[in-house]
Amino acid sequence: MCPSESGTEVGAPIFPAVELCDFSGRWQCMSGEIWYTINSSSVISEITVNNRAMDSSKQAQRAVIQFLSAEGVSATDIYGRVKNVYGTECMSRTAVFRWCSDFRHGRVSTVDMPRPSQAHVVITQESISAVNSLVRENRRITTQEIADSLSVSKGTVDTILHEHLN
Repeated sequence: MCPSESGTEVGAPIFPAVELCDFSGRWQCMSGEIWYTINSSSVISEITVNNRAMDSSKQAQRAVIQFLSAEGVSATDIYGRVKNVYGTECMSRTAVFRWCSDFRHGRVSTVDMPRPSQAHVVITQESISAVNSLVRENRRITTQEIADSLSVSKGTVDTILHEHLN
């Protein structure tokens, strides 16, 4: 650890090419300058690379994982390095390993792929009227029977009954 002039500690080198730590809290390396500060919880609170702040978002972490994977760094080492840099904001070990595998198998994008989700069924006036008429015809009808007859979910029927028909 190397103390800066402001009294905060500057952590260990992020990259192996680090050569020198001066007392201003700056790490100099062959690729430029890396500055960072460790807060009271021993977590890096700010990272600046060549005077540009780093983003701790998932996408930024994926970019780091992609870069290190391309260099042939093992998933275990990548996780350790990402954990050291991002601290509590780090992805889980499983997520890091999964992204490493994806990048090694040819994935090039760091953006999440769209996931299939349940189609949103809009509660229309027609469906409200249909539920109302079924209930008026047979007061002992179950919500599951209504859902089956209208081809909607039981939750949709419950919403119609409780929020629209009272």
